[in-house]
Amino acid sequence: MTSLSSLPRPIMERHICTILTTTTYIPGLVGLVKSLHSTFQPSPPPTLICYTTTDDVIVAALDSLVSHSVVTSGRVYLYNIFDVLSGRIPSSVDPSFSRDHALDDAKVFVDAPRRLLFLLPVPVCYIDLDVVVLSRDISRLIELAAENGWGECYAEEGDENDEKVDTDVVDMDTSKFVCYAVGNFRNKKKKFSPPPPPTGSHFNCGVTVIPLPSPTPPNSSASFPFLPLYMASMKVISDPKWDDTEEKMLNVVLPNWKGLPIRYNLQKRAYHHAPSVWNSVVDDSCSGDVVVLHYVGGKPWNSKDELEAVDWEERDCGDVQGRYRELFDIWKCFVLEGGGW
Repeated sequence: MTSLSSLPRPIMERHICTILTTTTYIPGLVGLVKSLHSTFQPSPPPTLICYTTTDDVIVAALDSLVSHSVVTSGRVYLYNIFDVLSGRIPSSVDPSFSRDHALDDAKVFVDAPRRLLFLLPVPVCYIDLDVVVLSRDISRLIELAAENGWGECYAEEGDENDEKVDTDVVDMDTSKFVCYAVGNFRNKKKKFSPPPPPTGSHFNCGVTVIPLPSPTPPNSSASFPFLPLYMASMKVISDPKWDDTEEKMLNVVLPNWKGLPIRYNLQKRAYHHAPSVWNSVVDDSCSGDVVVLHYVGGKPWNSKDELEAVDWEERDCGDVQGRYRELFDIWKCFVLEGGGW
C-alpha cells in the first residue's frame, strides 16, 4: 500500500479543492481560477487542487486554462483522483475499489464523487466549480479546515494499522464529524435554511469545510480519519432504493452541520426570489464582503435553452438570461477581462 509520503505534496499542504467530472464544467474551472487570481492580486492566491475522473478531462482543462492565459504552476493542480488513491486503499476498506470499477459504475461516481475525498488523510475545504470568489476571506475557510491540523500531523510512512482496519466494526456514528456550510436557499420560503436543530434543515454543498476529527474515531486510523464518513456514504448510495443527489447524501451522513455566514455561499436564486435577503447580505458592511457567489441552477456559460431547462421556476419571466444578467456579467468579467465584482 502507498504511504502518506507518496501522496502529492500539495495535497498534504493547506489548499482548497474541487472536483471536475465532465468537460462541460471546464468553463466553471476557468472562472474559479481567474476569480481567485484577480481577487488576491498582487498576492498569490490559495492553492487550488482540482480532482478529475479521467486523464482526458485533465488535458481538456489544461488546454482551456492555457487558452485563457491562466498560469497554473504552483497554484493550481489537476489530479486524476484514481491515480491519487490507487495503491493506498486497503482491501478491508473497499475490496471492490479500482479505477475500472469506479468508471464502470458511472452513475454512482458522478452522483457522489465527494465520497472519495473521505479516503484522503487531510481536511476538506471544498468549493464547487459554478462559483466565483470575491473576497480574500476565502482563506478563513482554509484556516477553519485546519483547526485540528492538516497533513503535517501524520508520520511520513503512514499508519502501521492501515491494513488492520476492519470495516465490519467501524463506528458508523458520523455525528462526531463537524461540517461547516451555508443552508440551502429555499425558493418558496424565500430564505436560507438555518443549521440544526430544525428538522429537515439542509445545507448547500457548494461550499463545505470538514476539519479532521479529534480524536481519530475508533476503529479508524490516522491515514483514514474520515473512514466512517466514507463507509456511511457507501451505505447510502448502495441502497437499491437510493435515487437522489450527492448533496442529499452529504446531508444524510453529516446531519449536525454548523452554519457559515451566508456571504460564504451566496446562492444565485436569492437575487430575485428574496431581494431583501440578498441585499441584506450584500449591503451588510459589518459582516464583510461577499466571499463566494454561487450560480446554483443555470450557469453563466449555459445557452438560453439550457438556462430555461434548469431554471424552470424563472420561465414565467420570459427572459432567464436577462433576469440574472448582472450576476452572469460578474463571471464573464473574470473570464473575459480578468476583472470582478
